Amino acid sequence: MENKRYYTKVLVYGGILTPLIIDLSIILWIFFPILLIAGVALLVFLWYRFTEKTVFPETFTQKYLPFLLVSGYYLVVWSVSLVLGGYSYDSSYISNAMFLTFPFLVPNFLFSFAGDYSLFPFMILITYSIVVVLVSIFTWKKGNKSRWTGSAYSLILMAALLLALPFYQSYRKKTIFLEQDYTVTQISDEINIYDYAPFNEESDIARLAEEPELIIDSDYPKLDGATAAFPVYSAISEFVYRGIIKESIWDYVRCSKTSEAYTRLINGETDIIFAAQPSKEHLRLAEEQGIELVLTPIAKEAFIFFVNEENPIDGLSVSQIQDIYLKKITNWKEIGGLNEKILAFQRPENSGSQTTMLTKVMEGQELLAPMKEEYAAGMGSIISGVAAYRNYSSAVGYSFRFYATDMKSDKGIKLLAVDGIEPSKENIQDGSYPFTVEVYGITAGTANENTQKLLDWLLTNQGQRLVEESGYVPVN
Repeated sequence: MENKRYYTKVLVYGGILTPLIIDLSIILWIFFPILLIAGVALLVFLWYRFTEKTVFPETFTQKYLPFLLVSGYYLVVWSVSLVLGGYSYDSSYISNAMFLTFPFLVPNFLFSFAGDYSLFPFMILITYSIVVVLVSIFTWKKGNKSRWTGSAYSLILMAALLLALPFYQSYRKKTIFLEQDYTVTQISDEINIYDYAPFNEESDIARLAEEPELIIDSDYPKLDGATAAFPVYSAISEFVYRGIIKESIWDYVRCSKTSEAYTRLINGETDIIFAAQPSKEHLRLAEEQGIELVLTPIAKEAFIFFVNEENPIDGLSVSQIQDIYLKKITNWKEIGGLNEKILAFQRPENSGSQTTMLTKVMEGQELLAPMKEEYAAGMGSIISGVAAYRNYSSAVGYSFRFYATDMKSDKGIKLLAVDGIEPSKENIQDGSYPFTVEVYGITAGTANENTQKLLDWLLTNQGQRLVEESGYVPVN
């Protein structure tokens, strides 16, 4: 009966009151750092009173087993949740773990806010190690010596395994999700489209020092498209559109990105979009609505691959690129590089670069699902990620040449040759670069008569010069 009371008391003091004091201590530390001392003092006082008012069991095992059970509960909940969730902090199992460890309210909230729970098990270890040390010191001063039995060795072994668990899982997680180094200065994930805004003297769009051969002063075609193509159609609108109110230009020129732009085109919300070829999903959506997408090539571009500038690899073959993204090649040493795991970035489904990757590079072969850190929501994210990752020379990504070298220029990356051919303008023009692609002006049966006039003008010498001045390679 006495042991049962002792176990219950340890459960209340260790499993509930101690976490609440940790919560209070963190709150005090956040608002008044000096008051963290008060939280620590309260924890010490709690366990001092515990030893003063507690009748301890006679044996070492009976005395310390409940402490192992309390700390073990939190660590096992963490461990099982992490394994079931595939070592991802975004899994529902981690959310369940937060509920099952609810006495640690504040730490759970902070770790959830930061998106990194890696410190939680170590906080548990430190907390209960301190508790055990305090109890040992206070009981020793009272002259309470526990009798040593053979089962104490089993208890110590269990404690050692429990201590090793978070260290092993931390290592295991790093083998699945490479972690970012936040000490590295990183640039913004995406470009600011206002840097390429039309009718703005400070913007970076191309301008021809001549009169346009086509002038549109009413019924302005609505333009939209990919981020990488925005400088082109922004320059087109400024050069050709006349009489438009500067403040209303965004009613006619938008940058919704590839996937959303295709959706808006199919829904009749815009007249022309400038982007890469449509994805299977976009084609399906158009077919369901009985709409034919008409693709007019207006420029040439290179779909490029890049690595961190410190990576000794300068080029890859088409088959090597395919094998990297099929996870058949997983370490750079397999293709003459350093002994580092390859981190192969991908883009979201239906984005222009992901569609090009699937059709032009993979030739219909399905990409394997990316790890968490291999997914980049924005095209700028994929460049920043490769430039500034912890294993800086281990990452590889893809994009379009103009976006990577002009719009989102980053000194931290270098472009790779493919099959020994550089993605230069000359090699794009003659088609020798293996992943030369076309940028299209895409329509879907608009009633605006100026739409076709604008596309026809884009293919004239003047239109193609503006395309070239914008940084792309002309189609003729």
